[in-house]
Amino acid sequence: MQGHPCLNNYAATSVVACTMSNVSFEEAEETIPPILTIVEIKKLGVDYIEKKVRCQITVKKVDQKTNWYGNVCTTCGEEVNIVEARYKCVFCSRNIPYPDKRFRLATVCNDTTGVIVIIFPDDEIQRIIGKDAFESKTDVSFPTILKVFEKKDYLLTLKIVDRNVNNSSNIYTATEINNPLENNGNHSPTAVQTIQTVDTSAPILVETTVEVPSSPPTAKSSNKVRQREKKGNTIEVMEENVPIGKYKMIKTEKRSRIHAFVPTNVADQLETILNISDIYLFHNFTVKDLTAEDKFRLGRKQIQIQLGAETLIKKLEENEFNVIGIIEEHDPVGKIKNRNRQIQSQIKFNITDGSTSVKVTFWDDFAHMFADECKEEIVFPLILIIGSARVQLWQDEVVLSNVPATTIHINCNHCSVTEMRRMLDQRDFSERKLTQHARTCSTAYKVKDLKNLSAVYTECEVLCVVQIDKIQDAREWCHYICTSCYEKLIKVDNEDTCTTCQRFVPFPDFNFEIYAEASDDTGSIIVILEDREVRNLLQTTALELIANGTKQDTIPELFRVLEKNMYTVKLFISEKNTVQKDHCYIATDIMQGAYNKNNHSEHTSFPHPIQDMNAEPS
Repeated sequence: MQGHPCLNNYAATSVVACTMSNVSFEEAEETIPPILTIVEIKKLGVDYIEKKVRCQITVKKVDQKTNWYGNVCTTCGEEVNIVEARYKCVFCSRNIPYPDKRFRLATVCNDTTGVIVIIFPDDEIQRIIGKDAFESKTDVSFPTILKVFEKKDYLLTLKIVDRNVNNSSNIYTATEINNPLENNGNHSPTAVQTIQTVDTSAPILVETTVEVPSSPPTAKSSNKVRQREKKGNTIEVMEENVPIGKYKMIKTEKRSRIHAFVPTNVADQLETILNISDIYLFHNFTVKDLTAEDKFRLGRKQIQIQLGAETLIKKLEENEFNVIGIIEEHDPVGKIKNRNRQIQSQIKFNITDGSTSVKVTFWDDFAHMFADECKEEIVFPLILIIGSARVQLWQDEVVLSNVPATTIHINCNHCSVTEMRRMLDQRDFSERKLTQHARTCSTAYKVKDLKNLSAVYTECEVLCVVQIDKIQDAREWCHYICTSCYEKLIKVDNEDTCTTCQRFVPFPDFNFEIYAEASDDTGSIIVILEDREVRNLLQTTALELIANGTKQDTIPELFRVLEKNMYTVKLFISEKNTVQKDHCYIATDIMQGAYNKNNHSEHTSFPHPIQDMNAEPS
């Protein structure tokens, strides 16, 4: 009737009368995103993908160097690309002669725990400033009206995407911009009511039963103030009452093997399913203790697993392979920070068979074990057999790594090793830097000796003890880099472009690069300190300095603390240094103080600070 839904009766309609006490209404509560700090947002896991969180921040700076608006398709609203000097939408597959413009404002925000880059959305910016991107565009490169967000506090709602969780992007997008929450103090009723319960509950009960005898007894009710128990205590009590059978056995050991027993009634069936070197996932098996009556014991563990007819076996796609190759020269074990900001040990090197080369990465205890075994060998070059190596594809390159079942064998007595060593005389390995006897960095060169190094030292690294006299002011102290390959960016049509990835980088990262005049008692040189070396000395990043208002063309005063101090520097000797006698050297490592040969005679490399591994693939 008149466009509104209407209920009507027919032959089967019935009416049931009920009281409101028998009817329960459940209101759908709208989920309110939690309020997190910046540090907590950066640590979010995969459970938060496509979910929203809130954070209360202060906008320190509005980035004026990046585009404050984006050209979008007038049909689908997606951002368009420039193809052959024309705007083209890849989703609609058509040219857009006059694309729409929408705000895309990059801001540097912070709270008491850290700094974060947040993109403000178009609809919220229009709501706040009352203009759209077309109306805000003026002759000036950056509209001054957009600076209204600086130095203000906001409560932002962020949408977490998979790129934020796996650390492929450190830029977050806001969906809502609200005023900050008012801080009216802590009015938790728990502490107040707990105190009142002790003092007031008893007198109230006495007055009710003695002074008002005509009142009917209320045995099931009381006006006591109930104490609110914390959920944490309740959970602990519940966990204590959970039967042992409900707990899962968590495997905490690494690189361990266990004996698996297959009964006769299922042996023929499992023999057709299981293959050597394949990886399987087992469900529903029995764990039993090994006794003296059990024969054919294959491992040293005191337990075994027993498969049965109810065991479910699923083959996994990931395979492990046995690989043999000659180890090329490599750096020692180093420390890195992974995407979860945890410190791990890592060693990276290449193995070759003379025709091609494959990258290998070992982690943590396995990396240290590999490095220790390499030190004990006396026959070079080293020939390595990796058993059960994990094969991965990283940035279009094959990389071998270790899993709990991985084993290594260096220069073992095997026919394949003998054949590989025989191939050294037959194939051309001259262009590859194979492993040689370990040479400790026990000699620190003088500047005069560095300038006279011959071409034999090309592509080598040497130590030098120098004093940094001055940080040069004529150059910029940082530069833009790609967030995927970390290469320097160039300007193409006023856009930061990566020539390696062949793409525009709208929000690039920053890396240190400073030129220092260094000297000793024999002469002076120019030392280029790059990002890792500067971060190791100053304990800060270029992005943090930029966020604090430091300009790229002005040397920060923080750099002055590096001057007039002695440093031990590991320098990379290039062809320009040995052939063209260029006195500008690139530092690959640095530490404060002079090198002491007696204290570092056992080290195979010196020094090696913690690196940062935040890979951001395109």
